[in-house]
Amino acid sequence: MDLFYLGIDRANARFDEGVADESRHTFGVRFWRNGSGLLYNFEAGYQSGKFGRNNIRAWGASSEVCNILKREILSMTSYRSTRTVFS
Repeated sequence: MDLFYLGIDRANARFDEGVADESRHTFGVRFWRNGSGLLYNFEAGYQSGKFGRNNIRAWGASSEVCNILKREILSMTSYRSTRTVFS
């Protein structure tokens, strides 16, 4: 398990909403496993802060899951395909 924090504090940040001072704080957690067999990566984060006088509150989550099979299983017999064309 990984815990993380990302922070930014900028003066005169420019967005579609306008130009203002920006302060953001993102807190998150990540659960992951790498190697062989079942691999996964789950992440979730919460963001708070201010843009000018407006409050920022946001969250996000993502996941990736896959299974790595042994090399012997993945080697398959190749087959020839034939194509018949009629005219």
